[in-house]
Parts: sequence; structure tokens; C-alpha cells
Amino acid sequence: MVYIEKITSFQNEKYKLLAALHQKKWRDKTGLFIVEGKKEINFALQECFEVQSIWLVEEILEENLALLQQHSQLQVFSLTQEMFEKIGYREKTEGILAVVHKPNINIEELDKITLQPSQLIIIGLDIEKPGNIGALFRVADGAGVAALIFSQQQVDIFNPNIIRNSVGTFFHVPFVVSSKEEIVQWLCDHKFTIMAAAPDSSTVYWKANYNQRIALVMGSEHDGVPADWLSLAEEKVYIPMKGINDSLNVSVAASIISYEWHKQNTGR
Repeated sequence: MVYIEKITSFQNEKYKLLAALHQKKWRDKTGLFIVEGKKEINFALQECFEVQSIWLVEEILEENLALLQQHSQLQVFSLTQEMFEKIGYREKTEGILAVVHKPNINIEELDKITLQPSQLIIIGLDIEKPGNIGALFRVADGAGVAALIFSQQQVDIFNPNIIRNSVGTFFHVPFVVSSKEEIVQWLCDHKFTIMAAAPDSSTVYWKANYNQRIALVMGSEHDGVPADWLSLAEEKVYIPMKGINDSLNVSVAASIISYEWHKQNTGR
């Protein structure tokens, strides 16, 4: 039996808290974030993220009863279409979202990964656009990247636009946010080679040796990989550019290099 609480007022305190989760400061304060879309909510549940509640438009309750009954321990709230549109993120909303508890994203979480002789981790430094961060999750999921590490981040990793652009892979790819010092120590302890994507490198990306543990460092869209990280890189690679531009979107560049790692390690 699923109990559904009907919310009809914009002044309802629970609804106001839900709306506040649009802001980073409230996500930080509550330890909660929003996931919109049935596919994404199912991914969160499948990957054992702790879902606190589900909110949906009253008109679609019946078609989602199977999902609600399967997770009958969750709080469920119904809203009017107008109320949902005020807190939804998508232009073409499905009329359903979930409030989810933030997972632990400290560097120690990487110790849960089963390390292989050859492995790839991507390090993103101050990636500025949520869409690019979401795309990095998709790249990591597709190429078999073991984890994503973020550092010097201005953009909140739990921004709903990141989750939306990841198309659910946010819940499947391990990720942490940490300081440079902690990251470098962890990489050293686990014998990773630091590789940086740098346009002025003399090594084209497909000639690098990927048959080892690689930590691929990708810099911000505006500034690239900072000098202090370049100085740590044991390998620097570049992607040939034949046009008037000298760089690619960060997620596109990460994709090209990640699939070269995949090719060298799988033969396809």
C-alpha cells in the first residue's frame, strides 16, 4: 500500500524546501539533491542511492504505481501540473522527480574500486559547464573509465543539470571531489601514471602507452590544465587540430583519449 500526500499550496513547507534545492547552499545544508525523470530515478534506485521521496504530477500517478509499490517505503507527494513546472528542470517535463541523499564523495571512496593492471581514471579540474560534466559521466560510462575525480570545482557536482546531461550515468560511474594533495597522494599510492592533455605536447595521443594505470588530467574549458598539474604529468599528449581552433570541448577531448585507452586495452 502506497500512501500519497497531496500538496496543493505553494506555501506548503515541504514544497518550499523542495524548491530551495535549486540552490547549492540548500543542497549543502540538507545533504539532498534533486533527480528529475523516471529513467534517472530508476538508475538511482538500482545503484542503491538513498532516495528520500518522490514527487509527481497527480495525473500520472496511475501509470507510475508499479514503481511506487516497488519502493513503498518512500515518501510520495502529488502536485498540480502548475506546481511541478515551478520546480522541474526540463523543458519537456515527465512530471516526476525524486529527492536523493548525497553519497560520500571523499577520496577514500576510490579504495572501493577493484584496481586492474591497466585502468583509466579521469581528473577534471574546475570544469565550468554543467553540461560538460554530465557529458564526462557519459564518456566514462561508455569507455569503461574506472572513476571520475573532480578538483578545484566551482560548479556543484550535484547540480541537476549535470545529472540531466549525464542521462543517468551519474549514478553508475564512481566519482569523488578532493584536493590536489589528496588526489596526488592516492595516485602515487596506487601507482597511477599522470597524463595531461596539453596542446603543446610533442606526443600525439594515439602514440602514448595506455597499457598501465592512467590518470588523465583534463583542464577547464577556458584555461586548460594548470601549470602545477602539467609539472606532475609523466606523459603529455595532444589531439591534432587541422582547423583554425586549437582545442576541443573538454568532454569531446576526454572521449577521444578514453577510447584510445579502450582500444589499446581491448583491441577494439
